Amino acid sequence: MAFTVRVNENFASAFKTKANEASQVTTAPTANTVNDGTRIALNFTNVPAGVALYVPVGAISSSQGGGKITLNGADAGKTATTVTASTATPVNGLGLAAVTLTSGAGSVNFEVTADDNNALDKYDIPVYIVTTANGATASSTGIGVAVSLAPTGSTVIPNFVVGSNTTTLTASTFNACTTSLLFPFVTNQLGFDTGIAIANTSTDPFGSTKGATTQAGTCSLNFYGAGAPSPANVTTPNVPTGTVYTQVLSGVAAGFQGYIIAQCNFQYAHGFAFVTNGVGANGGLSQGYLAGVIPDVNQVNRATGTGESLAN
Repeated sequence: MAFTVRVNENFASAFKTKANEASQVTTAPTANTVNDGTRIALNFTNVPAGVALYVPVGAISSSQGGGKITLNGADAGKTATTVTASTATPVNGLGLAAVTLTSGAGSVNFEVTADDNNALDKYDIPVYIVTTANGATASSTGIGVAVSLAPTGSTVIPNFVVGSNTTTLTASTFNACTTSLLFPFVTNQLGFDTGIAIANTSTDPFGSTKGATTQAGTCSLNFYGAGAPSPANVTTPNVPTGTVYTQVLSGVAAGFQGYIIAQCNFQYAHGFAFVTNGVGANGGLSQGYLAGVIPDVNQVNRATGTGESLAN
């Protein structure tokens, strides 16, 4: 998973190498010595726990003109240093280095290593997001990235200030992997009882590229209607991948009639309900149905986030 940060040069020759920066500054007195070329800082915030960010270590070419920027491992005012790739396998032909994060925040800077005074340079900097399966913490706030020239608040040459119009862009948001199921009618009244089954189908025969990622978790059964238990929700035991949780209504909400919304802490949950007033020779009326899957607007392919369906 990745997102791209686009950096545009607003006027030709704004981005300069160290040599071209020096050509614009008198060397007397010595304090006027140029320390480095134009640097572009990417400042990340709100990176969830369990998430790592990576950026390219090789030169990134401008899509307009002949400019190039390269990830710089040195502090402001120090000679640019080469950053060693921290990934064993290149991604899209690029060696990558991890962004150092502290409490969900971190920054990297790129230095102009080639400039083009006759073009408006445009750089698309890819940022790769890496996490293990079920390893990221869900967050309602997306990863943020603010772009500025660098360094700021420094006496080295060149140095910059962060403009008042600098905004933080929203990148990726991590949402909990869940499934919400609707059982529209269940009853344990007038001699009837209802059996419910919730299948965790995250084990399948389709392989790692086309199939599901195995998951497990509990489900919260929320009761709405006459005779709802207090509190009006019950948490199931953990439902391992490839298994089915079963329960009769009389065992968790005796005397209840209404509907249930089951919130499962895993994807690919599917439900079935069976309403009966007896089985075997003494059995009477019975009816079974599939639970509806309530679309989640935060998950992939949820176009509207409204209504119910019989499939994910």
